[in-house]
Amino acid sequence: LNLLEQTIEAIPSHIILVIELKIARFFSSYFFVKNFTDFYNKKLRGRKLWIQSFNPFALKRLRRLLPEVEIGFLCGNPFWNFIFQRFFFKVIKPQFYLLHRRLFSSKNISFGKKHELKIVPFVLNKQEQWSKAIKESVYGIITDIPEELNVLLSQNY
Repeated sequence: LNLLEQTIEAIPSHIILVIELKIARFFSSYFFVKNFTDFYNKKLRGRKLWIQSFNPFALKRLRRLLPEVEIGFLCGNPFWNFIFQRFFFKVIKPQFYLLHRRLFSSKNISFGKKHELKIVPFVLNKQEQWSKAIKESVYGIITDIPEELNVLLSQNY
């Protein structure tokens, strides 16, 4: 078994899996996504999961091959955020909009909310970032220090 299969087998089926497709070459994702789709059909069908990637071309193909899967677009820079909002959003039809902390702005939050996307900022590691995310009613927060975030949440919210 490969590491992904071992991990999946170790996680109870009621737990939501978040799988990130890491595809370095934007335009050569065809075979990678095809292989992942085969893997999904054999090992993941029926599991609660969402698939996320920085690669909009992979997500576009994934949406076509697996329309039932929840998808998240990972947005790490202004250029790809612009391209996503103007073009890929309509093609990918994601459920999740994962924004790097540099892009976690009122404008991008408004875009996400307007299109009923679940907003998940990443990687927030400061109390003021967490407070902003909580105030904006984000779906989730990705952090390197979840223990500190949990302390804040238990004390204030």
